[in-house]
Amino acid sequence: MEIIETLPFDGAEVTNTIGFAGGIWLLWSSNVVHVDILATTEQEIHAIIRALMGDFNEVLTEEEKSGGNPVCLRRVRAIKECMDACHVMDLGFSGPKFTWTNKRETGDLIQCRLDRPFRFQSIWLNHEEFPFVVRAASEGQDVGLKSAISEFTVKAQRWNKEVFRNVFVKKKQILARLLGTQKALASNPNPFLINLQNQLSEEYNLILQMEEEIWAVKA
Repeated sequence: MEIIETLPFDGAEVTNTIGFAGGIWLLWSSNVVHVDILATTEQEIHAIIRALMGDFNEVLTEEEKSGGNPVCLRRVRAIKECMDACHVMDLGFSGPKFTWTNKRETGDLIQCRLDRPFRFQSIWLNHEEFPFVVRAASEGQDVGLKSAISEFTVKAQRWNKEVFRNVFVKKKQILARLLGTQKALASNPNPFLINLQNQLSEEYNLILQMEEEIWAVKA
């Protein structure tokens, strides 16, 4: 809830994670959308939502477009890289395959799937630095929601590269230090080495947790 309070929304409904998986945030601005929460479980939020909806104006695969110019693979690759960097996943859909059409006759008809819900991965939320990333993107700024989201995206992507792309390197470094400390402690016990061993053990356990979550996201 501490993180949510720093975001530019005045409405929220949250379900907790189950271990390292699950967890849902439903956030909204009451001046844009009206939300009636019907029921919640650990894996679901049932709500009636009346809102002004937009779309991402991009498809993720060639199968999500019919007619018109061929799908631009460079743009597909760009949005997928953005999704990976932000740790979100497409939730899929039920109902009609396409959500947009140009309403032309058969020969000129273009149909696409543009509107899509995304799920935010929990991996960032367990890192102690993430609340500071959120605050840095939103504090002291009198800008609209679109600009605030853009600012957060830039900062979060940079932070993600610095932290999570180095997890496996950090794991090796911390493990090497921990083993060296334990070896020294075995031959020369002292309070400094004991404290260092405890500190490195905590850091190593956190790294293992982050590694487990990364593999869960990729699964």
